[in-house]
Amino acid sequence: MANEEHLALLQRGVNSWNEWRRRNPQILPDFSQNVFSQNVFQSICNLDFILGNSSSDAVSKTESREVKISTAHFSGANFSQTNFSGANLAGAELRRANLTEANLSRVDLTGADLTGADLTGADLTGANLLGARFSKANLTVANLTEAIGGLREADASPEQADSKRVLFNKANLSGAILSKANFSFADFNKANLAGANLSGSSFHKSHFHTANLAEADLSEANLSEAEFSFADLRKARLRGANLTGAYFWMADLREADLCGATTNLGESYLFRANFIGANLSRADLKDADFSNSYLLQANLTEAILVNTNLKGAELKGAIMPNITTPKPITVLRVIKKN
Repeated sequence: MANEEHLALLQRGVNSWNEWRRRNPQILPDFSQNVFSQNVFQSICNLDFILGNSSSDAVSKTESREVKISTAHFSGANFSQTNFSGANLAGAELRRANLTEANLSRVDLTGADLTGADLTGADLTGANLLGARFSKANLTVANLTEAIGGLREADASPEQADSKRVLFNKANLSGAILSKANFSFADFNKANLAGANLSGSSFHKSHFHTANLAEADLSEANLSEAEFSFADLRKARLRGANLTGAYFWMADLREADLCGATTNLGESYLFRANFIGANLSRADLKDADFSNSYLLQANLTEAILVNTNLKGAELKGAIMPNITTPKPITVLRVIKKN
């Protein structure tokens, strides 16, 4: 339960609270299981609220609905199961914070720093994540449905992109839900997205270098010009995904499902990608470059292979489409190993 003395100090105002914190750095504030009233938060609105930097700070199971505590310092604080729905946490310092099962729906986390934070099972539906940093954070089974983390082309200059792009590099998003969200230009390099649901979301020009997307659902996702070099996409579902201009150099797509992906792959870079056992049936592969790729036992039934470059590709056991079009496929030096 919350410490009544701490609550009383907080209600005296930020200046009194901060002075007490400076004089008593060894005391850990305890707001656990407390329901914060609106008038308490009004006193700290837009101010530098110092809660402490200890990993054992207890503020769990609290409610902070419709509040604004931007630029707050909550590093290492415990907000497990806290309800922040609709709060303004723009620019908040939440490094290594415990936000397991927290309700962060519709929260403004613009520019917030959640590096190394634990957001296991957290609800971030509809949250604004522009410029937020989730590097090395744990978002296992977190819900980011309809979250806003994508930049517009107009805001994607190198200078603006560096400050506004959302960072998930090395984050754990295994089993997370990122459906119907916008993460254009986001950084997922080395992130773990195994089994995650990314269906229907936009990842235009996002980076997934060496990311783990095994068994992830990317159906109907916009992956145009996204970068997947060395990414693990084994058994991933990419049905109907837009892969125009996507970069899959040395990516592993073994047993991936691209069935019915009718979007144009012609501008995609698939050099030396691994499609062993992949389902490419009815996929639109016009002008695609599969040179030196691995397509052993791949299913290309009814795939469109007009002017497709299969130079050096390994096709042993692949199910090739019946060619009924007058425009032949381009097959240069096909390798079939015995």
